[in-house]
Amino acid sequence: MSSYAIGQYIGGLIITYLLTRLVRSIAKKRTNEKTASLVAFGVVLLIALAITSQTMGISQGIAVYLPCLILWLIVDMVRAKKEPPPSVRKDDVVEREHADVMR
Repeated sequence: MSSYAIGQYIGGLIITYLLTRLVRSIAKKRTNEKTASLVAFGVVLLIALAITSQTMGISQGIAVYLPCLILWLIVDMVRAKKEPPPSVRKDDVVEREHADVMR
């Protein structure tokens, strides 16, 4: 693999990371973790393909950005699976325990 290709993948990882975090943070306000991850994947894929079709060609854009996006989707899905549901979060448990003590 040439240094040019490695540079493209590193750049692709950075760009897709920033964009997926932005879109995912917006989507998390309206939906759950898994759906937000899927929405971020789809939106950033469309953005990447729209831009790369004008700059480097759609086939090269798919070859660079799709693997990067799949990586971030897997990371997000694993994190979403490990995260407890909203009703069992640590802050809620602490608040409930505090409320029980105050009674």
